[in-house]
Amino acid sequence: MLLLLMTPELVLSIKQLRDQAVTTKILGRYPEHFASLSAMRVKKLISGKAIKLPPDADGVRIMLELSTGKLSRYSHNIVCNLLDDVETPEISSKESRMAQARLDIDFQQMKEKAN
Repeated sequence: MLLLLMTPELVLSIKQLRDQAVTTKILGRYPEHFASLSAMRVKKLISGKAIKLPPDADGVRIMLELSTGKLSRYSHNIVCNLLDDVETPEISSKESRMAQARLDIDFQQMKEKAN
């Protein structure tokens, strides 16, 4: 298990990516809005050094999809497999709400940059 000093934003991003994987499995499809949300969360995890992309073709594919701002279901599954080695600490509900607010602000800024 890989244990890092994680900010609440990183912990929340990991939790949300894992939750999206479960939701996708239940729905049997990958909802369109998950693509952009997943890309934002993966960028946050990479910048926070919580995950390191593999140097093979899958890592290149993920980087290319991140540059477009949308992550495919296949790439989302690869990232979730990378998260299996990451141990996340528990965060309080207050920390979770504050982290979600900061992630929402980051997401809005990323959308504005894209336009």
